[in-house]
Amino acid sequence: MDSTQLLKLVAAFTFVMALMWLLSLLMKRLGYGAVMTGRKEDRRLKLVEYLPLDTRNRLVLVSRDGVEHLLLVNAEHSAIVEQNIKPPKTKSGSGADDKK
Repeated sequence: MDSTQLLKLVAAFTFVMALMWLLSLLMKRLGYGAVMTGRKEDRRLKLVEYLPLDTRNRLVLVSRDGVEHLLLVNAEHSAIVEQNIKPPKTKSGSGADDKK
């Protein structure tokens, strides 16, 4: 591969990436990205935390309207492990209560 072919490859790659960036700006401007880019305080559904168990399975903690649900998710199916979990009052944990 000589230098002219390498230069053409880099120019083509840069051109395609610029087109993708412009398309994303256009879609945001037209409102297609408004659902996913809404303000966080206005969203009803939130991903609280996830934990990979192995290469295929993952535990996912999802919050909807202030109530959390624990899901076991993989590529083939998903299952509800626990639902209607009340979230903790503070995020600092209960470490201060254990020291008494």
